[in-house]
Amino acid sequence: MLGAVANFQIGCKIANQFINILAYADHLVLIAPSRRALKDLLLVLYSNANEINLSCNPNKTVCIIFKPMKNCPILMKFGLQKRIER
Repeated sequence: MLGAVANFQIGCKIANQFINILAYADHLVLIAPSRRALKDLLLVLYSNANEINLSCNPNKTVCIIFKPMKNCPILMKFGLQKRIER
């Protein structure tokens, strides 16, 4: 499941590394350059999770959107329950 998301060609370049998923224990963080890209990553995640009978709890799902900043060190490579905007 993690490999399917990691190999999907949507994500962000951070410190010269292409990243679209971070995982620790039972926590996952998806990193995408746009809402559409995040939706695509979620579809890949959910379809692969279903194959191994794994589910995500939508009540514990959060979406954080950062607005673009000038000279930001993060260079872009290319329906959630909560939304936090800065």
